[in-house]
Amino acid sequence: MNYWHMQLHPSDRYYFNTARVKRILEEKSLIGLGDEDKIWDTDFINRMKVGDIVAIKNGGEPIALVEVVGDYYRDDVVNPELDWFNHRRQVKVLDFYKKEYNFVIPQPRGTLSICDNLNKDTSRIITNWHKEFLNGYQLNQSMHETIFLLKQKYQIILQGAPGTGKTRLARMIADKMIGENKTQSIEDTINAIFNDYQPLDTQTESLRVEQVNLLTKFQKSFPKNSLASLNLNNYPIGTGEGNSFCWWIERGLQPLGYYFPGSSRSYQLYYDKAQDKFSKHGKLKHLDDEEAMSQIATAIDKLVNEKNFELANSLFGSKGFLIKILSS
Repeated sequence: MNYWHMQLHPSDRYYFNTARVKRILEEKSLIGLGDEDKIWDTDFINRMKVGDIVAIKNGGEPIALVEVVGDYYRDDVVNPELDWFNHRRQVKVLDFYKKEYNFVIPQPRGTLSICDNLNKDTSRIITNWHKEFLNGYQLNQSMHETIFLLKQKYQIILQGAPGTGKTRLARMIADKMIGENKTQSIEDTINAIFNDYQPLDTQTESLRVEQVNLLTKFQKSFPKNSLASLNLNNYPIGTGEGNSFCWWIERGLQPLGYYFPGSSRSYQLYYDKAQDKFSKHGKLKHLDDEEAMSQIATAIDKLVNEKNFELANSLFGSKGFLIKILSS
């Protein structure tokens, strides 16, 4: 068994905050990586095994301790709002971090890391977290068994040597049987998210700079005054190059807002690798490649530079695509 620590958010940490990562674990019981995470083809596929323990973190903030219960698999049908990654493993949540634990992950950076040296601070914290969970789990099992007996007999005798946890177990039983189950309201949850947000801290400022640099790189690659010159080399997605206009809109600018069309047809023209040709759709279906591309370039140019929505809307139909272009 190996110990690991990993982060589950994509580039957009603002949207994929701790609360959303917990939702992934609670609702999907999955961990995973995207195609851009180059380590997925080595560590995540080959080195990680069923039974390994993984500490999920957000920087140095611990989120949860999980056990890997499934083999690696790939699923390209993803939900960009939640389980955004296509390289996946099923997990079982062992424990969610609580404030009273009062520790951080000393090694905050890195998407996925194995605890090779168990004597290092990060490794010791994760292994101790796991040991504490196992001890608490066993005590919790004893508590539930004892409560069951109490409900039947109304009295019990706790027996054991000094220091084996009799008093602690009795207190836990009492708290469980007389305590109130308090559920945080939606308003409290939203307030907590806003209260935890620190707009001026170093990490937030660093992410802000990264996003500005990303947008600048896209705008330098496709200046507003050259959009009318978009062509078959730099517009369509599907070539695998990772630098086309449509690739930037769908993938490259993800940290600034998600646009997932569901099908490349929404771009009206894309490169079909299987058939080794450009695939055209809608009003462009029966045009030759160059003429279809010319109409697309004209529509995008007029949308951005002349705010001509009618032409672009009649050609693409996908308002999400147009909004993402205008916001970029």
